[in-house]
Amino acid sequence: MCSQNVYSEVIVSHFKKPRNKGRLTRETTFETGYNPKCGDVIHLSILMGDDDFIEDIMFDGKGCMICLASASILTHQVKRVPVGDVFNLIREVEKISKKDHVTEANLPPDIKALSSIQRYPTRKQCVMLAWQTLESALQKRNS
Repeated sequence: MCSQNVYSEVIVSHFKKPRNKGRLTRETTFETGYNPKCGDVIHLSILMGDDDFIEDIMFDGKGCMICLASASILTHQVKRVPVGDVFNLIREVEKISKKDHVTEANLPPDIKALSSIQRYPTRKQCVMLAWQTLESALQKRNS
């Protein structure tokens, strides 16, 4: 089986059975991201822990398969992770979404799956919307 097929299966799986979809009943931060080019909207509901880590996170919104799968992957990967490590992961996702970037071997498979959009540069924003929304929420919280 070609690795691109595996990555596509990961994206389809997160789209059809999203992880952490909905809104937290208790949150410390809520942030909305919008892509005016295509109309995708992502809402992130975040509960921060006392030790500067993401205790819990959920998403909701509407958009294309890649956008919603990326949001699902994000919530799955950053839950219970220190904020500093989350910023590093955001940088890695930015890198792998760029054309011809070689994906790091040590990244989780779900994150690697996002690199399949490299062949479609116009879809980069679909992958990045949730990640940029999270970054914005964390930056506002720290300012």
